Amino acid sequence: MDTRRKPKVGFVPCLTIVKQGVAKDKLEKIKPTKEEMKQIVKELRLREAEFKNRPNDEQTASQHDDMSEDDIENENAVDDYYDMDNYDDEPVEPAGASYNTDALLLNSGPESEDEESEEEAEEFTVKPDDNIIVTGQVSDDVCLLQVYVLNTERQEFFLFNDTYLPSYPVALEWIDFNPKDSAVNGHFAAVGYMEPEIQVWDLNVKDCLEPAFSLGSKKKKTVRHRDAVMDLSWNLNARNVLASGSADNTVIVWDMNTCTAATRLECFSEKVQSVKWHPIEAQSLLTGCCDGIVKLFDCRTPGTNKSWAFEGEIERIMWNKFDPLHFFASTEKGMVHYVDIRATKPIWNLNAHTSAVGGLALSSYCKDMLVTGSQDETAKVWDLKDDSPSLVTEKQMQIGHIYAISACPDSPYVFAAGGANPNNHLYVWDAREIPGVVTRFNDRLHVVIPENDNSGAVKMEEDVATSSSKALFQFKEKKNPQLKPESTPSTSASSSTAQTSVKDRTKKKKNKKKQ
Repeated sequence: MDTRRKPKVGFVPCLTIVKQGVAKDKLEKIKPTKEEMKQIVKELRLREAEFKNRPNDEQTASQHDDMSEDDIENENAVDDYYDMDNYDDEPVEPAGASYNTDALLLNSGPESEDEESEEEAEEFTVKPDDNIIVTGQVSDDVCLLQVYVLNTERQEFFLFNDTYLPSYPVALEWIDFNPKDSAVNGHFAAVGYMEPEIQVWDLNVKDCLEPAFSLGSKKKKTVRHRDAVMDLSWNLNARNVLASGSADNTVIVWDMNTCTAATRLECFSEKVQSVKWHPIEAQSLLTGCCDGIVKLFDCRTPGTNKSWAFEGEIERIMWNKFDPLHFFASTEKGMVHYVDIRATKPIWNLNAHTSAVGGLALSSYCKDMLVTGSQDETAKVWDLKDDSPSLVTEKQMQIGHIYAISACPDSPYVFAAGGANPNNHLYVWDAREIPGVVTRFNDRLHVVIPENDNSGAVKMEEDVATSSSKALFQFKEKKNPQLKPESTPSTSASSSTAQTSVKDRTKKKKNKKKQ
């Protein structure tokens, strides 16, 4: 027998930082109805019956012909015990342990010793100036959706909630669209898996067992992916729209109002590893593939697109939100390309890393600050001033291969990175620890993102491989009356060289559960 210990597995393949003020201060607890609780009790009793005081039922169907009369009588006893003739009609009431059903239904049981004190409850709440970090995490055979609370000014960082996932998470996107009431902001995470299904989880719910809704479920015979979901992108200008790129060489545009596919783009020869909606134009979708080709679609006419070819697989694509006529594309060869969509060739090509660049993020309030992360285990800060990228600093985060990087929406210098170090695969970096970063960028903060104009319109060229989807996707641009225009937060960047420390705290209640 092989007694060698299996190597520990732990990594964060996807993450995002969520802006302040979107999460509820405390998690909601699901309270089942009386009918649901009755069903739970029935299932518990059935499971108890399978392990206590049951007849010997180890005989298999293949042995039935060789059974003796005693064996057949024993088999009949098993059927009688479980009342198989009426199995679908009547609940099984086994002998043995009993349950206080009234206490369960009325919630009248004694309080647990693990209940949090008022001080603990206050300590683990979300405040209006807190950011949320959402990660998809794999630890050995366990897959989790974890929610952290981050406040660098108060030096706080703690685990707030976690949810077990059914499969390896590959892609993650935060959305505020609530299909039950689109006028009310939600707090959800859409997760793409190694399996074809996309699940959307309510991040305000504690101990969630099921997603709020799913897209492309196998249970329904609808348009869906046939392989892993590689990336997700939420449309800020049409809030009910989500795009997904897949290893099945397709992109699907989903209408979350109906949880169905609105259209499918099939003009790809390889896996679609990255998708990104335009920050201003609701109809414009950018895609990046393993064949090295980036395509720009107008989803009102999905059979046409404009494309750019690069060497190596496309790892990440990202719009320049400060100048939406431009985008970034990173590759497996460590390159980062910067492209004007009106041109056929990149403005510049940067040999940023020695391995695949999976992390790509722009500072939220400085248009010239680009952060890249790579499988060469380094993160780098670049100054893009005057379209001439120059290296500002390099960071060894000690998290192994870097798979994803996200910029904090409310701070120009804070970033989160996910990596593959089993013992340390999440890193929150306040770049103010590097004196040169503050000196270089502090006078360029508070840049105003330009408003939409018609100059961004792109004339699409007919693609040789046309899409087989004939449906034209008509966007339903619903404006949330409760949404207010976001204002640029006041930033007081510290010139201190000391790194902003964080307190990694975990709920006592969760620790006791795991023990």
